[in-house]
Amino acid sequence: MAEVYKGRHPRLDRTVAIKILPASLADDADFRQRFEREAKAVAALRHPNIVQMFDFGDVDGIYYMVMEYIDGADLSHHMSESGPMDLAQARSIIADLAGALDYAHAQGLVHRDVKPSNVLLQEKPGFSEKPIFSAILTDFGIAKFLGSETGATETGTMMGTLDYMAPEQIRVSRKVDGRADIYALGVMLYRMLTGELPFKGEHPSTIMLAHLQEPPPDPRTLLPDLPEPIALAIMRAMAKDPDERFDTVGELAEELVYW
Repeated sequence: MAEVYKGRHPRLDRTVAIKILPASLADDADFRQRFEREAKAVAALRHPNIVQMFDFGDVDGIYYMVMEYIDGADLSHHMSESGPMDLAQARSIIADLAGALDYAHAQGLVHRDVKPSNVLLQEKPGFSEKPIFSAILTDFGIAKFLGSETGATETGTMMGTLDYMAPEQIRVSRKVDGRADIYALGVMLYRMLTGELPFKGEHPSTIMLAHLQEPPPDPRTLLPDLPEPIALAIMRAMAKDPDERFDTVGELAEELVYW
């Protein structure tokens, strides 16, 4: 829904990312509102693992955000290039995202679109056999402030990316909270470690029904050496009932620490 350019801020002498709402969408009041809502949401957040907002505005009908430039690939691209991650790599990324998401949730903000393409990676210096990454969470375009209603929820529009969408998001529940992000992170962790999505199908309706009805698959089916507590933590994060998931993302991250 946006174009992103690498740019240079001449006065600050820094490289930035400039996110532009395409002209084809700028004429749509809903998309303009969503774009502005994302800018205000990100501007209100101050966390090292959430992309930083510098400026927002419009010039001659062109709506833009000026954001921190992250010099690294997104997680989706990395997995396509390198395949499944080992536990140490996954642990580092989940720990960073746990801090980012728990902070956002504490501010009353639910991301609602946690997925690999919205996670940017920067390699940490070190001497491990495989690179260890820090993770930056981006794209709050469909984020929801708890206690508020967006036009989408009022009209019953399903919001999110189907492969990572919690059952309550599919049902367009107005009670979606931070536990929907925990579900998405559980799906993402499953894919990071196994290289596969937990629910697949040739048609979107098949994937949708799987999220709604099928129990979370055990990742040890694909990764037999995965420690049992890790496998159970992933499945708990993907529980159909939000009350059966972890209360915070930090609790999920803690399950990965000792293995």
